[in-house]
Amino acid sequence: VRGFMVDLKHGLGVPYDKIEAVLKTHFDLKVSSGGIVQAAYRLTDLARPTFEAVKKELARSPLVHVDETGWNVQSENWWLWVACSEQFTVYRITDHRSAQVIKEILGQNFGGRLDRDGWASYDKQLEGWTMLRCLRHLKHNAEDLLSEQQGADQETPGLFLNWFKAVLEFKKEAAQ
Repeated sequence: VRGFMVDLKHGLGVPYDKIEAVLKTHFDLKVSSGGIVQAAYRLTDLARPTFEAVKKELARSPLVHVDETGWNVQSENWWLWVACSEQFTVYRITDHRSAQVIKEILGQNFGGRLDRDGWASYDKQLEGWTMLRCLRHLKHNAEDLLSEQQGADQETPGLFLNWFKAVLEFKKEAAQ
């Protein structure tokens, strides 16, 4: 029941009073808003060892992809962070967009390669880390430049886009 309450609240955004009504109507359970909050905290405590174990395994991965996106928390702008490898994925929601979140997830001494977009904070806050730039983000940047620039200024983004297309074609051929 705890998981159901937490899913209603945080997964579907159902207000506490409506969760209370659902539990009373369908399960004949009387639970207060405070009880729902306490249940969420208990579930968090139960899940913490698994969360920490997954973070440790993720930090051992040779390549971790990271990204962040806006996330609405009670009409405020927060951030949903994701860090994933072939086997593990960690999500973290924070009230800030600092790349320090990646250090919290992977640890200060992460030894693998970080695949990320072009956001400058990664370079500034993760100095010394081995990082790869996402080619799709670079492709979109080059497409934007190509559409914004005129004449000879289009040459560099055009060359990159032609190279990118050739790489993707080569990848398809190599698979065959």
